[in-house]
Amino acid sequence: MALRDAAADLLAALESAGVGSTSSSPPTLYSAPLPAGGPEALVSVVDFGAAEDAEPRLGGAGRTSLSPEVTVRVRGERHAFAAAQALAQAAWAACWYPAVEGYVRVVPSGSGPSYLGPDPSGRHQFSFTVRMEYRATAAAGGVTPDT
Repeated sequence: MALRDAAADLLAALESAGVGSTSSSPPTLYSAPLPAGGPEALVSVVDFGAAEDAEPRLGGAGRTSLSPEVTVRVRGERHAFAAAQALAQAAWAACWYPAVEGYVRVVPSGSGPSYLGPDPSGRHQFSFTVRMEYRATAAAGGVTPDT
């Protein structure tokens, strides 16, 4: 079995919280780096891998804890800092211990999104990371997420 897709799982939680939509035309939530096109105001979620090494758990039998770290980037409309900041804060707040099935802990880093400045088109950008911890069982041939 494959590892959990933390970016897709967090994207679904953001959509459930009303931060944006993957099905609107054009979408406002993306599971990819910030697209050059698309709407000006959007949220992008990308899984860049583990925040730390897998941690063996007591009880043996190959039990482990995996903690992928997902980066959330928020882009606002041109020259609209306050609106971009509000969208970034809403996304960050929605990541604070949401009920994401299969995860034992979902927590954003820091005390809010970090301001990255405007892009060349004047669209203000923010970023934060989210640690998404889940349990798994390791055995010869791979790791299987616990259900």
